Amino acid sequence: MNDNELEFLRSQEEQEETARSQRQYTRLLADKVETGEILSSMERKWIAAILRGAVDAIQPPKGNRGPSPKLDPGSLAMEYAILREIHGYTNNAAHEHLAGRHAVSTEAIKKALKKYGAIAISMIRENQ
Repeated sequence: MNDNELEFLRSQEEQEETARSQRQYTRLLADKVETGEILSSMERKWIAAILRGAVDAIQPPKGNRGPSPKLDPGSLAMEYAILREIHGYTNNAAHEHLAGRHAVSTEAIKKALKKYGAIAISMIRENQ
């Protein structure tokens, strides 16, 4: 604790109740944000503090994962879905376009899309 913070002496049960209350309040604010409700100045400050805390807690993955892959399957799937659903590419045309863009074979594209291709298409369709 530094000189700019207040310290409150509470039992473990009181601390747990405070944490539960803060989680509940934050979930209510998240609902308000999702539904587009107008937020008070205090609510905006609370949300900003929560976001800053969350960002500060982000840590890179531990351990050496080896060289970076040429293709990120998630990003590739979203590119594929956008080409298909928004730009109207055929399946083969989308594969060829992505193969050229990423300097890999169409087979590499097809293999990378197996896991997330259909999911990405569904996401794009849901948001159109």
